[in-house]
Amino acid sequence: MASSNVVSPYSESSNLVAEEPKPLNERVEYMHSNQLPISGHPNNKIDRTSPRIYDWLPWSITNICFGGILIGVIPLPFSLLCRDYKTKNNASSARTMSKLALIFNILATLFEIAFWITFIVLAVNGELVFSTYCRY
Repeated sequence: MASSNVVSPYSESSNLVAEEPKPLNERVEYMHSNQLPISGHPNNKIDRTSPRIYDWLPWSITNICFGGILIGVIPLPFSLLCRDYKTKNNASSARTMSKLALIFNILATLFEIAFWITFIVLAVNGELVFSTYCRY
């Protein structure tokens, strides 16, 4: 027969002792760490002292509004991918997508400025004909 020293965990006479919580200073020390591990590559870490990674999403949306869908939509996927990588804590991919979004936003903005200046100059000089059927 079984030994009488075995105590069921459901009995009232069990001597189970709850684990003591870790001291507060250990938890605070972990939470204030300067480098936190990220998913993906084990050496890929976010350094809290490094500059912030921007996703440039508002600028990309502004480019769509002022530059049209053809040119303005180019930086948008890079901004969305950057935001996605930031939520997954993948710092290197987020930095890459942030740089690409910045470059394409600059190019789209320069193209939009050139387009609107050309449009205004042609409209003021009368070289831009809006309709050939409305001549009186």
